[in-house]
This record gives sequence, C-alpha cells and structure tokens, in this order.
Amino acid sequence: MQNLISTSAYCGADVENNSSVSSVSSVSSVSSEPVRQFAPSTDHPLGTTSTPLMHTLALPDPAADLSMLPLELRYEIYGWVVRQEQLSFGLAALVKTSKCQRADVLEFMRTDERGIAHSQMLKNIQAGIWHGKAQALLDNADKLRLAFDYSSHRIINNAMDGVSGQAAIDALSKYTAVQFCLRKLSLNSEIGQQIRCVQSKPLKIDASGIGRARYLSELVPALELVHPDCSLILDVSNNELREEDLLPLIAFIKKSPIIYQLDLRNNILCAGNVASDSLVKLFELVSPLSHLYLFNTAFNDASAQSIARLLHKNPCLMHLDLRHNLLTEAGGLSIIGAVGSQSETDQWQLNAVLTAVRLQKNKFSMNEEIGWAIFDLQKSLDEFHQLKIEDPDAEISMYVVQVDGINPAHIALSDFASYFQQVFSKIAESQRL
Repeated sequence: MQNLISTSAYCGADVENNSSVSSVSSVSSVSSEPVRQFAPSTDHPLGTTSTPLMHTLALPDPAADLSMLPLELRYEIYGWVVRQEQLSFGLAALVKTSKCQRADVLEFMRTDERGIAHSQMLKNIQAGIWHGKAQALLDNADKLRLAFDYSSHRIINNAMDGVSGQAAIDALSKYTAVQFCLRKLSLNSEIGQQIRCVQSKPLKIDASGIGRARYLSELVPALELVHPDCSLILDVSNNELREEDLLPLIAFIKKSPIIYQLDLRNNILCAGNVASDSLVKLFELVSPLSHLYLFNTAFNDASAQSIARLLHKNPCLMHLDLRHNLLTEAGGLSIIGAVGSQSETDQWQLNAVLTAVRLQKNKFSMNEEIGWAIFDLQKSLDEFHQLKIEDPDAEISMYVVQVDGINPAHIALSDFASYFQQVFSKIAESQRL
C-alpha cells in the first residue's frame, strides 16, 4: 500500500515537471553512454548549478509486511477485504498465495465472524458450481456413455495396432468424453501421456477388477496425471480393497476435488462393528462427489451413525447406494435422520440435495417405526419442494429413501412395491456413468 502511494506521488511530480520526464526519456534512449555529472555552468537556464540526474530517481520503498502489524489490525484489514463486493474473492486469493500470512488468514477464516461468513459464502459458491456440473453430467448421461464406450474401444485398438505418440493423442480429441479401461490396458507411460492430454472434458477411469496390487501401484499414481479441469468418473469396484486403501484416494480428492462419481462396490471397507475411519474421512471432504456407490462394502451401524451428521450437511451428494450391507434398524434410522429430522421445535432440517438413498437388502425388515419415519420425511420433502398432489393415492412423488417393501404405512405404495423398485433401479442405472 505504501508502495502504491509512493508511486502515485512520484507520477504526480512527473506530470507537474515536464522537464523531468524529458530528461529521463533522453537518458533512457542513450543507455550505451556513461552517466555524466553536470559541471556548474552559468549558461544553465535554472541557475549556476545543476543537480545530477541520478539523484532525482528515488529508490523503491520496501514491500509492506503485514506480519509486522498487530493481529487485531491484520484482522481489521482482512475484515475490510471481505466486505468489498469487488474483492469478494480477495481473501481466498490471499489464503492461496500468501506465504507469510497464510496461518493467520486461515485462523481468521476459522475464528472471526467476518472470516467465517466469508468462508461459508465461498464454500456455497463452489458447491453451487460443482452441483451444476454434476447435473450437467446427468443431463447428458446417454451421450457421455456412448462417448466413453467409443473412446475406450479406440484407445484399446490403438494400443493393439501400435498407434502411439501424437497420433494416439489426436485420435481422442474428437470425443466429447474419454474412458480408459484398465482391465484391458497396461497403464504404461504411453497410456499415462494420453491421460495427461485429456483436458476440460469428462474422463472416466474404469479400474474395476484390476486387483488391489494394480490399484496401489498403477492407478493411484496415475490419478496425478489427470488434468484438474476434467470431471472424473472413477470405478474401483471389485478389487478386494481394504479400509486403509482408501487413504491415498482421499488424499487425492483433498488435493484435487474433481471426482463426481465414485464406485467402491464389492470392497470390504468396514471391519466388525467398528466405524470405518476411511469412510468417515471421505464424507468429511468438501468435494463435487455426487454419486457414491457403497454396495456390499460391509457398511455397518457404527459407520452410519458416524457419517450421519456429515451426510446431513453434504451440499453435493445426490445418490448414495448402501444396498446389500450390514445395517440394522438403528443404522437405517440414522441414515434416514441424516436426510431429514425434526428439531425440538418440530422444525424439519432437510438435505434437499439428496435424491436417492438406497437401503435395500440390509439386516433390517420394514416395520412401523421405519415406515412412518420415511413417510414423515417424504411428506416434509414434498412440502419443501412445493409439490402439488391432488390425489395422493394416484400421484405420489418418488421416495428419496428407498427400502425393501417401500412403506406399508402408505397403502398405495405397498400395493405397487415391486413397480417402484423397478422405477428406482431404472433411474439409478440411467445416472450411472
């Protein structure tokens, strides 16, 4: 700031004294000659002596150092920055680029009311961008699946035919989305270069069934090659992964939040009756993840109870598949309560972003408590979305929480249970990329 003031003052002096500007210009244009001291002369228009030109050039002021200011004053500066509409992202930029002030800026974001509000605003903006991209993927799901299929075959054929280098990279440029199927490809430097060159388009890496060893030795390092502008669809199902194997994946998401759909099916990620720390860490991440498939992962009550509060606040997750797991009635109710629950004042607190939570084929059977919990939740969601249903027996909105038998508390639903299960499956498959 001091530099800026000094520069402005210096420029103002130059405007007032045109001769100074001329002198500087003339000297700059003859840079090859040495700078000379002017000798006293009675012919000089301003008098008998002349000040050496070099003495008129002021040295730059030292850079401002916010760390020298008291903490209270720094917080006032940060608070002023976040109040300015034209600088709404100023604090975020400061957090990302500052080396000396990073720690106290982050502390300001965590502890000061102005910083907390600004941090939440930035998170909401980012979540809105992510949610919009996720919805765009779903809107174009049919086209993307075709592009994934065609590009995957092209990559495999190129590898078999020996097409490599720029020719193989150029071949991918015509596809609106690209898929690499690692079951049929060796993830060598050539394939790695092709992954690196896919930019600003949906990218799917199908690593289903490659096994735990290849997941750790090939896939995890290859994730670093994915361009940060891509929307990544990642399938690591059926690989005999363990809970700890999720940690490098979580580290990648934290560093580069670009995964929109993650398939972890048929990997045992929970042990016994203990909550999975890795799955809890996954739900703690702020990321664009919209579809998470945890089908047959030994997901248990402890894990359900641990992620419930995180699931309730998640701004991006739309589809959570928990079918064929170990949830009992307690775990099922925890998940239902995470979608929406009543406060002490009977006000509903809802996660209206979630559109499907699939709980079929768990360890609990439909009973009156679960049935009414789902029914009351759905009624509140319908009111939130302002659905207008004249005949509730004939027109019923799609239930967000999906369980076996649907809901015996609602006669119309119990009569059409099998039909609705088919509808649930059809919608779920249409969204899987």
